[in-house]
Amino acid sequence: MKVLDQLFTDFPMSPQQLRILMLTAPYRYKFFHIPKRSGGRRLISQPAKEVKWLQRYVIEIIRKKIPVHRCATAYEPGSSIFANAEAHVQNRFLLKMDFKNFFPSITDMDVSHLIKSAYPDIEDGELELIVRLLVMSDKKNEKFVLAAGAPSSPFISNALLNQFDTELHLHCLSQNVVYTRYADDIALSTNAPLLLSELHKFIRVLVNEMKHPVLKINEEKTVYTSKKHNRKVTGLTLNSQKQVSLGRDMKRELRAAVDKFRKNELSQEAVSTLRGKLAFALAVEPEFVLRLRTHYTDEVITRLFQS
Repeated sequence: MKVLDQLFTDFPMSPQQLRILMLTAPYRYKFFHIPKRSGGRRLISQPAKEVKWLQRYVIEIIRKKIPVHRCATAYEPGSSIFANAEAHVQNRFLLKMDFKNFFPSITDMDVSHLIKSAYPDIEDGELELIVRLLVMSDKKNEKFVLAAGAPSSPFISNALLNQFDTELHLHCLSQNVVYTRYADDIALSTNAPLLLSELHKFIRVLVNEMKHPVLKINEEKTVYTSKKHNRKVTGLTLNSQKQVSLGRDMKRELRAAVDKFRKNELSQEAVSTLRGKLAFALAVEPEFVLRLRTHYTDEVITRLFQS
């Protein structure tokens, strides 16, 4: 069954209404900023509610025919920031790289290439509607690109990088190197001290050869580190005991926030943020949350989660 046929069958809109919604989807976004872990602000482009519904639905259909490599740990079922970091805890040496302007570098032409690879017989009209649904209008550069806030963008980006992930994974496997990618963050680790610089060169070549999408490495964020120093992967610390940790800075921040909550000094919005961070901490380092319960009492922590 065609993708559009399923949409027309399952959604409470007429085919004409759905076509109009999909054609105009690139313009149905609102924009806001969120703080980055490294400082500064990140622009988030959030699609309208009805566009989100359609994006999620279409991704669930095409996911069955388009592979994502297991080294792509972002947004995939069963994967997480913790799993991404944990893959590297046994190794002493770490190389971190990332792609420059990741989502905005992925265009409607790349999405079209991906859909056609899975549905080679798709008609042009259906292809146009699906692609338009999955991209947003970048008015500044006059093109259609992936949106950082669309629920469909993570899967699309992971699927487009499947060949890159496969080639890099196989090369790393032959060198006894661990490779993972969390969205635009690349991490490679090994116990061989001089190997990562050669892999750095290999990745540059691999990226330069990519056609869909055309990406660039952000060399300013390339980092070599070792067990002697503070190793971090996607914001989590790999400690000397070969464990994934929240890190001292995050623990200090959480202790201070819990103390403010105990004194009724946090706004409701700040309480919600703290609750989310503690839930994350519980998944990464449950012993730390248990220590908070001991220090601030069960009553305080329980009240925080229930407030």
